[in-house]
Amino acid sequence: MISLYIDKKTINSIDEVLPGYQKKIDSSSSKLLPLFNWLEFEHAMINHLLNDMGMPEACNLHLNYKVKPQRGKGTASQTDLMFISGKSSLAIETIWKQIVSGKIKSWLKSGPNPTKSKPDVLAGWLDLLQHHAKSRLNISDFSDANYQMVHRAASACEAGSDPRMAYLLFEPPPEEKKSLAHPVQKDLSHLWTQLGEPAGFPFYLVRVSLEPTSHYNAIANTPRDKETLLSIKKALQEGTPLLTFKDYSVEKIG
Repeated sequence: MISLYIDKKTINSIDEVLPGYQKKIDSSSSKLLPLFNWLEFEHAMINHLLNDMGMPEACNLHLNYKVKPQRGKGTASQTDLMFISGKSSLAIETIWKQIVSGKIKSWLKSGPNPTKSKPDVLAGWLDLLQHHAKSRLNISDFSDANYQMVHRAASACEAGSDPRMAYLLFEPPPEEKKSLAHPVQKDLSHLWTQLGEPAGFPFYLVRVSLEPTSHYNAIANTPRDKETLLSIKKALQEGTPLLTFKDYSVEKIG
């Protein structure tokens, strides 16, 4: 990696971003815990993974990459990782224990006061995707698509004219035995099909196996508070892995 960013702001190391993630990473079950450990200690695996998905090793890495809706009023898409090299982009969303957001037909009706702006927001995301679709995209055709995947894919298109998108599952999830791979693979396949199966915009499902270390077990049942965050930050700063990563697999959708 050439440079490291939090969104579009340059940073020097992963531990610099921890204070900003305090509310999200003050728990041993947060997906950010394996994510930050993976980024800090698995450079070789990451480089191999980038190569498997057609990206050069010399990439800029943007954490929490934000893209505002192109139309209407709504919340910006915030992709966990966006790798960018020239015109090439790779959006990666990570999962450890949580299910990704629901279908667009549910999103359109959600919230205490669903607004008229939601169809405009969706249309804006489809505008970004349109450049890589095989035919005209219509909102009515995306009611069963996963809303998060739509705006993550759109963010990849905003970041580069040669985009890719991957969902990365850390396995096994904490305190759960059932893998989330099948529903994620199903949603990725559905969206890629709705776009016309564009060969120039590949989707991937990545599975990374991990094991907890004794340092992780020491904080596994601690409360969500600043002390847990400090323990995580100290481990990163001292080069102490909380999790070890064994191997990975890449499944290309389609």
